[in-house]
Amino acid sequence: MADTVVLNDIEFTFLRVSELAQLLNVKKGTVYRWVCEDKIPYHKLGQMVRFDQDVILAWLSETRRGLEVGNVKRKRQIKKPAAPVGRI
Repeated sequence: MADTVVLNDIEFTFLRVSELAQLLNVKKGTVYRWVCEDKIPYHKLGQMVRFDQDVILAWLSETRRGLEVGNVKRKRQIKKPAAPVGRI
């Protein structure tokens, strides 16, 4: 469940890694990788990583509605045809 903090009468909602992964439809490991690569805005509280919901929504808007999340474009994998087998 998201954490809500009130500071100077302003309410902030912080998402956990699992909540953000679910929101973005990615694996938790992907979120952690983006954090390590500084590709996503985050806050580190001791060993905990949290994401300001408003900042994340703005970040998604800036990254073309999530089509290019964290400047990482999804690549289509094209399989190369198998090498022809020579005659013996």
